[in-house]
Amino acid sequence: LRTDAAVVEAAGAGGLSGAPLAPRALEVLRILRRVLPADACVISVGGVDTAADVQARLDAGATLVQGYTAFLYRGPLWARSVNTGLARLRRPR
Repeated sequence: LRTDAAVVEAAGAGGLSGAPLAPRALEVLRILRRVLPADACVISVGGVDTAADVQARLDAGATLVQGYTAFLYRGPLWARSVNTGLARLRRPR
């Protein structure tokens, strides 16, 4: 795929990241999980911010979940916070 240089220049620096990506990323994950072999490793990324986001990706079939924008804005303790929240969500009741 190629994008005309004028289109790229008009868009300016940067790109789309964070929460706006979440719905489409989840949709693509579901599509990939349907068409790929069950043992395929699928890493989901895009709009992952909370433990609930991670759980939704795991429920949709992600093998691994990657966060980036939230990590940049919240720092390295963001991963710890998500893992703690995920442990709470997954704890048997």
